[in-house]
Amino acid sequence: MSQQQIILQELKLPRPCNGSMTKPLGTDDHFEIQDLESTISYHPHEHAIPVLPKYCELLWIRSGSGALRCERRMQKISEDMILVLTPGRSYLFQNTARLEGFRICFSKDFLADSGTVYAHISHLLEHAYNTCFLALPLEHGERPMVEEIGRMLSNEQAKTGFFKSAILKGLLKILFIQLSREANLPSAALNASSALVSRFMDLINSDSIIKRTVSAYASDLSVTRNHLNATIKKETGRSARHHIQQRMISEAKYWATYSPKSMKQIAYEMGFDDICHFSKFFKQKSGLSFSKFRSKLAPNIP
Repeated sequence: MSQQQIILQELKLPRPCNGSMTKPLGTDDHFEIQDLESTISYHPHEHAIPVLPKYCELLWIRSGSGALRCERRMQKISEDMILVLTPGRSYLFQNTARLEGFRICFSKDFLADSGTVYAHISHLLEHAYNTCFLALPLEHGERPMVEEIGRMLSNEQAKTGFFKSAILKGLLKILFIQLSREANLPSAALNASSALVSRFMDLINSDSIIKRTVSAYASDLSVTRNHLNATIKKETGRSARHHIQQRMISEAKYWATYSPKSMKQIAYEMGFDDICHFSKFFKQKSGLSFSKFRSKLAPNIP
């Protein structure tokens, strides 16, 4: 039996659904796969503009070399490496020889269900967020399977028809199952605590204007502030406030580097009413004042 037949045999295609089974309005069901070389900007210099992902990203480096910088963490790139990146963590490729492979962008809503597989996918994505990213080397024998899944995803993306979404989701889940094995992370139980952590992370990563208080997110999640704090601390080792502030400083750094907007404009758009409060927050979390950070990392911005 061929690798393609094995993969297809594992897919469980749903029956056509009626109107009551459709996804609720407002869900973000995004999927896209492209050649890596056509989507990555190459920046050999120190003062390059980072990428702030809107969706989760999975990058397979078929060939090439260089480095990935995600905030303060650096990763040497080598062939047959898979990188898992999440929204809210800006990243940048540096000193790269020509990279080849594929890049998959997808929302968590695209894979969302209540099954055990999704619990493990959420666990892997949460780990990637907490550590800036995951870098997983592939064993030589696994390359054909990854390459075949990438080819099938690309082919299916170009098609139309009822089963298209189901096949894309099935293939992507199979790829993540393999990655979960490679990552060798502690198993995540599908319980109320892990589900709450997943929903909390989804909210702080998807909000266009990040709420600055734990109480605001607790209200959105219909739990008390104390319960949310205790659960996030227990499951991640960090407080809910820490995760909110990390997301906020990532956003602020990105706009300080990328946008010509003034500190006052950026502070206002991020929900700060007091520019002095934003200035103090930025310096405390980045180690530099806004103006020094901008002059060091974005000298060409007026």
